[in-house]
Amino acid sequence: PLVGNHKMIDCKRCHLDSVLSVAGKKCISCHSNVHNNILENDCESCHNSETWNKISFNHSTTSFSLKGQHQKVNCNQCHTHDFNNTPTACISCHLSDNEKATNPNHTNLKFPSECQNCHNSESWSDTNFNHSLYTKFKLTEKHMTLTCKKCHPGDFQQTESSCISCHLLAYQLTKNPNHELAVLSKDCELCHNQTLWKPSIFNHNSGTSFPLHGAHIKADCLKCHISNFAKTPTACVSCHLKDYLATKNPDHVQAKFSKDCQNCHTTSGRSPSKFDHNTATNFPLKNSHVGVECKICHTNGYKGRSTLCISCHLIEYNKVIYPNHVAANFSKECQLCHNDKKWEQSIFNHNTTTTFPLTGSHIGIDCRQCHTTVFSGTSSECYSCHQKDYNNMISLSHEKSKFPTSCKNCHSTTAWKKTNFNHDRDNFPIFSKTHKEKWITCNDCHSNLSNFIEFSCIKCHKHADKQESDSVHIKVNDYTYTAKSCLTCHPKGIVLPHNSRQTKPLGVAAKVSN
Repeated sequence: PLVGNHKMIDCKRCHLDSVLSVAGKKCISCHSNVHNNILENDCESCHNSETWNKISFNHSTTSFSLKGQHQKVNCNQCHTHDFNNTPTACISCHLSDNEKATNPNHTNLKFPSECQNCHNSESWSDTNFNHSLYTKFKLTEKHMTLTCKKCHPGDFQQTESSCISCHLLAYQLTKNPNHELAVLSKDCELCHNQTLWKPSIFNHNSGTSFPLHGAHIKADCLKCHISNFAKTPTACVSCHLKDYLATKNPDHVQAKFSKDCQNCHTTSGRSPSKFDHNTATNFPLKNSHVGVECKICHTNGYKGRSTLCISCHLIEYNKVIYPNHVAANFSKECQLCHNDKKWEQSIFNHNTTTTFPLTGSHIGIDCRQCHTTVFSGTSSECYSCHQKDYNNMISLSHEKSKFPTSCKNCHSTTAWKKTNFNHDRDNFPIFSKTHKEKWITCNDCHSNLSNFIEFSCIKCHKHADKQESDSVHIKVNDYTYTAKSCLTCHPKGIVLPHNSRQTKPLGVAAKVSN
């Protein structure tokens, strides 16, 4: 079918012979291949009958779509030989561009031949290399503005990704702190980042086992890290040994203070000390002990100091005259008599601390009146203090009468001179009735003065002869030749009727009470 420009062409242009049927049907039968056999003879692949000169070939039907600047390029710039076997790799056309590139020098740097990694068809000069996509080193912040050769001075393929590979010189030149002298780690990212190389982003609190607080926050790194940063000891004394040695109030060396500085000091300020005697020791400071200068008690060191009162107060113990603690052999347990509120006023309680409570006239008496020599072991017997009183009695001579020395039997602490013993009331009437003025000493009746319960009647009365007495009392019930038997019938010095004694025999105790 004749379409397009074929409608207006003279028949002889295509039908050269008189026989019309032998005319060729293919374009090449009329149109010679002017492409020097580079292209095949399928003219209709690129041309049509509307206009021969206007190429209608759709390059998208191939494996290489034309985009960007490729749409404007003359075909023979890429297809220099065989159109069908033209390679699609960028380098096949752009090898000369690759070799000529000097910024950076692709050949010297051994750039890969995959041009599409860095270039595109829109603009060859504007590279679109995605460092984050094609490498393991993402470019961020300051790294995004650097020229490639800053990091890639040699082979791009073999460039190290460690910071120190580019920043070694900076590491070596840094003096504050001196990285080389301090043997700082070459892992730059520990202290620096891509946003801002200076100042350091190193966080001592999260990056080490020694968080910085108080005065340490502003301290110059070199104050503590004088040599190797990585191996700097964390013990306070490693930095503050000079302070420890120089301190005189109190003198840490002389006092043998612990070198665990944190026991007494904080990072906020070494002075004043935070040491709390109440919580840090088993000897809380109270009352008069509060505010006492440390060295008053800690004369020979702080650690291991005795908590016994006498360890500090031995001088006072030895000097006391009233009462003389040494001579009296007082206990050295000071707390028995003293407290930390008022040392000089004794808190000793005779009533609760000893077996001899002070009552009556004993209250308020001078200790030395009873404790003439020693305090511990002083006898609690009245006679030990009242022997003179016993010996000096005139109205009723205790010594002549051989009274027992058990003073409390007759005397009390309330009224010593007024005896509370009443022989007539409590025992047998000797100051009244028939026995009045019939005796001289107690020994007249009480032959055993060590036991006043024992007494004798027959020393003064008849019946000194037992046989005679037995014969007279033969009919008396419960009779025996004893003083107690006498008292049974003669209580209070009165003679009971014989019939009452005979008909109603009584035991000794009952008879005495009658």
